[in-house]
Amino acid sequence: MSEQKTIEENIEKFISGDALEDALNFVDYLKMNNIMVVFSGHENVWHIRCEKDEHICVIVLFDDPFTPICFYDGVTKQSGHWTIFWGDYDKYEHYDVQVDDNFKEFCWASVHICENCPCNNKMNMRKTIFGKDFENLCHCSLVFTNPDAAALEHIKKLVKMRKLNIADEKCAQ
Repeated sequence: MSEQKTIEENIEKFISGDALEDALNFVDYLKMNNIMVVFSGHENVWHIRCEKDEHICVIVLFDDPFTPICFYDGVTKQSGHWTIFWGDYDKYEHYDVQVDDNFKEFCWASVHICENCPCNNKMNMRKTIFGKDFENLCHCSLVFTNPDAAALEHIKKLVKMRKLNIADEKCAQ
């Protein structure tokens, strides 16, 4: 059995160009903010967590051009890309983090409506995300593929809000 490579080694194996630099910078940001990057046990799937098992998001590295249609709105992507899957959370916003219309529009454009998906949208989820209602959401409410540096600034804000919401939930217990 071979030793599991780090996420950085896997990123360098599958991604190139600006996307490589952006992905590595994002992982550095996570680690500098005491956010764990944990190998899932499945090839190229990494859980992003704060503290023990408090889930923030998932990073998946793809090394082939044919990925499940549900992840990409039916568009085939090039080989060597990465995607951040944002889970279905009850709360996206946090009172300590200011968001502007540009941020909201970025998030709304990344909402993942469940179509042609293996989950078959059995839950028919409805959510309000930053003041806008959505129906038929997949279990990964927001999906970001090959986010560039500007997109990652928005995603970092989401990470910060999720981390603050987790801390609030722990204090309330």
